Amino acid sequence: TTTPCTLPGVPAGSHRVNLTLDRYREASATVLVTGGSEIPVDLHLVPPPLPGYRDSPTDPDEDGLFEDLYGNGRIDFADVTLFFDQLDWIADHEPVTAFDLNSNRRIDFNDIVLLFGEL
Repeated sequence: TTTPCTLPGVPAGSHRVNLTLDRYREASATVLVTGGSEIPVDLHLVPPPLPGYRDSPTDPDEDGLFEDLYGNGRIDFADVTLFFDQLDWIADHEPVTAFDLNSNRRIDFNDIVLLFGEL
């Protein structure tokens, strides 16, 4: 998504910025500041790793849904199993929109079934 923001006190010109908006969203971009006006920044969701894992889940097909729960860059049966094992934790700690494959605004068993269907 593109979100306009204002960077007060930043002089006009090209600047590299890194933004952490909350624990789920980070952005890194080169922006052109023109007279302190609002600048569009492309935000990339970075969900936290699941318990016991080092890598954050990824979105290999770039559809806005994080099907690769292991964070190894691919979707496989291990991701389906991990989703099932960590369903409650994901519902409590991850951004719902990143794992809500059936678009019903909650994390539930049907999301696991749809992930299995993507294999």
